[in-house]
Amino acid sequence: MSAPLSKRYQLPVRGMSCAACVARVERSLQKIEGVSQVSVNLAGEKAYFDLDEGCTSLKAVAQKVSESGYELIMPPSGDAALPAENGLDFEQSLRRDLRIALLFTVPVFLISMLMEFPGLHALWPLSESDTQELLLILSTPVVFLPGRRFYSAFWKNLRQRTADMNSLVAIGTGSSYGYSVLATLFPQLLTGSADEIVPVYYDSTVVIIALVLVGRWLESRAKARTTVAIEGLLALQPKTACVRRDGKEQWIPLEHLRLGDRVLVRPGEKIAADGRVVAGEAGVDESMISGESLPVDKSPGDRVLAGTLTAAGAFEFDVTALAGQSVLGQIIQLVEQAQGSKAPIQRLADRIASVFVPVVVIIALITLVAWMTLGRQAGFAAALMHFVAVLIIACPCALGLATPTAVMVATGKAARKGLLIKSGESLELAHQVRVVILDKTGTLTKGKPAVNRIVCLPGVRETE
Repeated sequence: MSAPLSKRYQLPVRGMSCAACVARVERSLQKIEGVSQVSVNLAGEKAYFDLDEGCTSLKAVAQKVSESGYELIMPPSGDAALPAENGLDFEQSLRRDLRIALLFTVPVFLISMLMEFPGLHALWPLSESDTQELLLILSTPVVFLPGRRFYSAFWKNLRQRTADMNSLVAIGTGSSYGYSVLATLFPQLLTGSADEIVPVYYDSTVVIIALVLVGRWLESRAKARTTVAIEGLLALQPKTACVRRDGKEQWIPLEHLRLGDRVLVRPGEKIAADGRVVAGEAGVDESMISGESLPVDKSPGDRVLAGTLTAAGAFEFDVTALAGQSVLGQIIQLVEQAQGSKAPIQRLADRIASVFVPVVVIIALITLVAWMTLGRQAGFAAALMHFVAVLIIACPCALGLATPTAVMVATGKAARKGLLIKSGESLELAHQVRVVILDKTGTLTKGKPAVNRIVCLPGVRETE
C-alpha cells in the first residue's frame, strides 16, 4: 500500500487579531485528518500546512477553519504557490473605521475634559444632563460603526466558546458604554432619583476603541513591510518573455511559458526562466545568485538562471524549469518557509496566549467583585472602571506579533543580502555562533569600495 501524497500549502487567513487567534486556527487545522506540520503566522497572516491528497480536500480544510471563526483564502486555481492576496480591502475598511472613530472621539474627549475643569465648565452653555445626552449622541456612532468589528468578533467567539483580544475590548467598552447609557437615560435606576447626575464614561469607551484601531492600523503597516523582501525577489523575474513558436517571435506573459520553449534574450534583458543556451553568446550578471559582480560568459550548453541580467550579447535558450521550480523560485520558497516557521520562543508565547485571555477575564471579574465588596465607599462606578482597565490593559497583541515580525524582517533582509535562513529556530540559535567557515572562493566585503592607493602618471601629482 503506497503512502499518501502530501502537498505543502501556504494560504492567507483573515480575521486573526492576536496570538489567541493563532492558537485557535492551529488547533482547528491539527484536528483535521490528513493535515500535518501546521504553523500559523500572525505577522504574515498565513497558515502553513501539509495536506495528504486523497484524505481530505482543501475545501474541507477551509470549511473547518471557517467553523472556528476565521477565513482561509483558497488559491485561485488550487495552486498554493500563487501569491496570496494582500488584504487591501481589510486595510481600507480599517482606515475608514479609524477616521470615523477619530472624527467623533476628539470632540467627546474634549467635551469630557472641559467638564472636569470648574473654570471652563462655567463657560459651557449646556447643562450637565444635556451634555451627557450630547456625549451619548457623539459616542454611539463610534460604538456601532468602528466598534462593530469587536462586538461581531466577540459574538462569534461566544458561539465558539472561545475568547481573544476582541473579547477583551468588547467586554470592556461595552460595559462602560452600557453603564453610561443607563446613567444618562435612567439615572433613577442607579441612584433612586431622576434628578441626580450620575458620572458617565463615554470618553473612556470611544478613546479605547480609537486607540485599539490605531494600534491595528500600525500593525497592518508593520505586516505590510514584512513582505517587502519577497516582493523584491519576485521583482527580479520579468513579467514577459520573448519566445519563438511556430517560427514566429512573440511576447507572452511569464505564466504562459512552457517547458521546452525557445526563449530569445537580448542585451540588457532579464532571463525569464532557468534553461540551457542553444545559440549565441553573452555575458550574464549572476550577482543576485553568486554575489560575483563580474559577468559570466555563456555559450551553447551553459546553464542560465531566471532573474539574472544579460550584460552584453544575445542568445537563445530552452526552458528547463518554470517559475516555481527555478533557482530563484526555490530561494523565494525558502524565504517564505523561514518566515512562516516558528522560533521556540514564539511557540512558548503562543501557548501562553491560548490561556491568557480567559485568565484575564477571570482576574477582571475578581477585580470587579473585590471593589464592589471591599471598596463600597468608592461605588460601583469605580469598580466598573477598574474592571474595564484590567481588560483593556491586558490585550495580548504583542505576544503573537513581536516574534514573527522580527523573524520575517530578519529573514527578508538576510535574503536581500544573499543569506538564506531556513527557519526561525536557526535564527534564534544564531547568537551562539562563534566561528564561521567559508569555502576557498568565499569573499567577505562591506559592499562599499574605498580608495586605498593612488598611482599617478608621470608629471601628475596626487592633489590634482
